[in-house]
Amino acid sequence: MGHCNINRMPKKKSRGKPAEKKRNERQSPSAGHLVWVRALAGPAFVVGGWQLMPVSYWVGIAIIYLGFTLCLLEFAHEPMLLNGSYVLQIGLIAAVFLLTGWFSIAVVLVRSPIDVAAYAIANSDYPSGTVIGNIPWNSHFTDLRVSITNSSDDDYSDVDLAIQPDQWNYKADIFTENTECKVISMGGNAVLIVPSAKGGGSKVTMHHIGDGFEAEDDAGDVFERFIQEGGYRVVCSKLPAHFTVEVVFALVRQQRQLNDLMPKSLPNGKQGIGMGIAELKPMDKFDMLDPRPSTYNVIAKGHYNHGAKKCSIQAILNVDNGH
Repeated sequence: MGHCNINRMPKKKSRGKPAEKKRNERQSPSAGHLVWVRALAGPAFVVGGWQLMPVSYWVGIAIIYLGFTLCLLEFAHEPMLLNGSYVLQIGLIAAVFLLTGWFSIAVVLVRSPIDVAAYAIANSDYPSGTVIGNIPWNSHFTDLRVSITNSSDDDYSDVDLAIQPDQWNYKADIFTENTECKVISMGGNAVLIVPSAKGGGSKVTMHHIGDGFEAEDDAGDVFERFIQEGGYRVVCSKLPAHFTVEVVFALVRQQRQLNDLMPKSLPNGKQGIGMGIAELKPMDKFDMLDPRPSTYNVIAKGHYNHGAKKCSIQAILNVDNGH
């Protein structure tokens, strides 16, 4: 009886494939760097936008939201997270949504009210020698008050508001005590005088200093600012919560003959400082003013910070009791 033996021969193992597989699984250094770049891009945009907000508020806001979006996309599509625990991936995505919501509610949508109001004292005929906010009062002045109120529960910082009345003014000053605020003249058209002039001067020299100017003549007389058309900036390093700063303006109206001395424009469209010069007979400087003027409007324009939020205001205010 015949028989045959069938021997199963083992399959030959293919050479080279395991090594090729290992080579394919080995990650190149550039790919590893790319993973870190993707992972850090979102947080970098968030931090960069936060740093930019004090300079350009809305651009910084947009960059922060872009950073949150990049973080969300990274956590949703990162292969390491897709192959790992769903709990970790869901937790990271939830954290992005929570941070975005907190940022929107606590920074972007937070209310930052600042209230500015203007009123005139109906009877500002104060007794001789009265000082209102370090301004020696005169019967030619109209007492204009401008109040700036922080009605929020947080302090404001870097407050800088330009207050422009509709009348010329002699001076302005902070009326409220114990504040971190000051007033700064905005310059513009002005009347400069020499109370006790030597007389005989034939040449006047103007010095442009900041937004204003000073003048002197060749007789040795130094001019001082008497009245000005420009308003004042109210600058506060801090405006506390639920606090009001009040500013007093001494408004005036110059007589027509004094107004006629003002240069209407510079010749040939030139830019610079124009002036009209006259030598008047000895007189009380306040006699060059008309009686107390009426006032109707005040323009308030400026900016302030509420934490990291940069805020602005621009308003035309009606003056109560102005006429």
